[in-house]
Amino acid sequence: MLPTGCIKEEKQTDIQNSDARVIQYKDEYTVPLTDQKLIENIKSYVSKSRKTHEDLGESLFKVIHGDQTYIIHRRGIEVNSVKYLYEEDLNPLFNQIENQFNQINQLTIKDMNASKIHIHIKDHEKTLQVTDELYKFIMDELALSTTLQDPPMIYGIRYPYLEMNLGNELVLTWIVPDIASIKLRDHIAGHIKLSSPTIWNTIQKQDPHAFERTGNFAVQSFKVRLKDAEFETDNQYNRLDELARILNQIDKEEPITPVKRDDPPAIVIQNASGEGPSYEIFPDDMVLYNYNGKAYKIDHFYEDMVSFFSVP
Repeated sequence: MLPTGCIKEEKQTDIQNSDARVIQYKDEYTVPLTDQKLIENIKSYVSKSRKTHEDLGESLFKVIHGDQTYIIHRRGIEVNSVKYLYEEDLNPLFNQIENQFNQINQLTIKDMNASKIHIHIKDHEKTLQVTDELYKFIMDELALSTTLQDPPMIYGIRYPYLEMNLGNELVLTWIVPDIASIKLRDHIAGHIKLSSPTIWNTIQKQDPHAFERTGNFAVQSFKVRLKDAEFETDNQYNRLDELARILNQIDKEEPITPVKRDDPPAIVIQNASGEGPSYEIFPDDMVLYNYNGKAYKIDHFYEDMVSFFSVP
């Protein structure tokens, strides 16, 4: 797929020969079929389906395995033009197929060009312009990537939340400067390891201010009191960056009139250095923010914080 070291533009998406073993998504993305169990699984779904002339809904995937063509619809599977209606949930099959699209170094995208790449720095709500030169550089670097079968445990997304769309529905998110997750149709299809952090570094040079840590993102460690337990949270596994994103949402909320409370807060979060803002969170979702002296009511905030800190 990538003999020249860049993602190949595909103009003809009908791949039909006895040796073809590929998967296509909506005629836009094509990768080799490498999961040998996938065909067996598709056949299993077909065996539990019934022949039909009904509309199977939108076609999502085309799986070509030699002289067999399987078109996976929302409601069933078409095998060499014969329709089979599956009356239960096809999502497990969709997920298995989507997992094949972690092969970025062998990905073909129809009519690929610089305009189909969109780079977002989400913590700053910025989108960067992709020039032809940057496009070629990114494609060459992605062609050198490898699929991670056993990615390291990383809890969150590294600041400043660098995200890149390839085409319409495939998204790369940089977990750390040389590892990115792959999302297709909002399903995490896997992770890739870049040969180096050069894509991250190049984008940083293009907009260095977006990579400067300020506010909560500049905090080295948060000290937390959760009920009777006290501990510190640092940025191992990007946890501090994720916590900063959650806390930064408070500034976007409408404050309410503070109410005097006699009960102690269930959660207290503050900079471990003792400087900067602190947050007091109550079980009824009341948040007191000492930085501006205001109070906020945010649905499920207490529950979300407990869930966040319950992850080891």
